Amino acid sequence: MITPRIYWLLAILFVGMLACSKPVDPVTDEDLQNIVWKLDSLQTPAGTDVLTPGYHTTIHFTDDMAIQIDQLCTDYFGSYNIGSDQTLSISLPDSSNEFCPWSDTVLDLETVIASAFESIENYQVDGDRLILSSEGNDYVVYLSAEITDPSLENTLWKLDTLENATETFLPNSESPAVRPSTLALYDVWMISGATPCNYYYGYYDFSNNDALAVYSVFDYMQVGCGQRDEHLQQVIFQALESIDTYSRA
Repeated sequence: MITPRIYWLLAILFVGMLACSKPVDPVTDEDLQNIVWKLDSLQTPAGTDVLTPGYHTTIHFTDDMAIQIDQLCTDYFGSYNIGSDQTLSISLPDSSNEFCPWSDTVLDLETVIASAFESIENYQVDGDRLILSSEGNDYVVYLSAEITDPSLENTLWKLDTLENATETFLPNSESPAVRPSTLALYDVWMISGATPCNYYYGYYDFSNNDALAVYSVFDYMQVGCGQRDEHLQQVIFQALESIDTYSRA
C-alpha cells in the first residue's frame, strides 16, 4: 500500500528530475561575440606564419553560438562553445565554395585555416584584438576587429586619370569606342575591374581608415587589344599594387 509519505517522496523526486533536466544556458562573452574579426596572423606548429600578405579571412561569433568564417574561396560554418577560464571549442562541419579564380594554393591555405580553428582551446580578448590558441600553443591565431568603409565598397569606379613618374594616361579620352577601365572593391575583400584588354581580379585590405593595400592583381579573361592598351593595362596593375592610401573627394 502506497502511503501519503511515499506520494510526497515521489513528488519530490519528480520535481528534482525536472530541475536536473532543465537546459543550461550557454556561456556568453560580449567582448568576443557579434564582432567581425579579421585574421591577421596564423602561427603553425612549425612556428611559421602561413598567411600571405593581404590575404583576407573574417570570423564572426554570433550570440546564438554559431560561427562563420568568410574567405576568398571557401566559407566555413559551424558552432562554438565557451567554457570556464576563457576556454573555447569550435566545430566547422559545413562549408560552401565560392567562385575562385586563384590557384590551389589559396584553397590549401583555407583548409589549413579551418583545421587550425577546430583545434582552438583558449581565447583572449584585449580591446580590438583577439588571440586564439590550441593546446601547447601549437596553433596561435591573431585577429583584430575588422575595419570597413561602406562609402568605398560595392561601387563601380571608372578610371579617369592615371599618372606615374614618367607618363600620364587619360584612358577613356583617346579611344572612346574601347571599353573603359573600371574598378570595384567588394565587401568580401575582392577587387575586380576591367581594362581595355582584360577583366582582372585581386584582393585588398584596410589597415586603418585612410590606408588601403591591394594584392595579387592578375588578368582573368583576355580580349583583343592594341599595344598601347596592353601597356596601359600593365601600368594599371602596377599602380593598384603600389597603393597605400586613398581619399574621397
